[in-house]
Amino acid sequence: MVARGSHTPLVSTDLYERAQRTVKTRGAIGEGGKAPRRSRHAYLFRGLLRYGLCDRIMEGSVNHGRIYYRCKASHDNFSQHGIAHPTVLYLRQESITDPVDRFLSEELGGDNLTETLHRIADASHRAALAQHQQHDEAPKAARDE
Repeated sequence: MVARGSHTPLVSTDLYERAQRTVKTRGAIGEGGKAPRRSRHAYLFRGLLRYGLCDRIMEGSVNHGRIYYRCKASHDNFSQHGIAHPTVLYLRQESITDPVDRFLSEELGGDNLTETLHRIADASHRAALAQHQQHDEAPKAARDE
């Protein structure tokens, strides 16, 4: 750490603070969080789809005017780890939109809404308890070794 006034500053304090605010609002992770992604396309499932063989998040892309999601795994990655992974895998957004809409309507519509919300809350609570328990047991396991 450098003490204030111990060297000639390269930029003014005001310029530094303005730059920091700009960085925070443009996408750097910090107090300002991440900036929203800018895209010309509505990727409804951005960040939500994972490919089951490699557990990678599928990224959206547009081909021939339609939105697709594809696995970003490289051939080197899955061959190195011995995963039987197709070279190219595309999932068309419109092929899953209707089934997801139906599922959400059935689970969250009408009489099911309260029951579904209770199940979600219970599952979330159980997961949090398990995580806390795991966190509490880790130091004990290290001491026992």
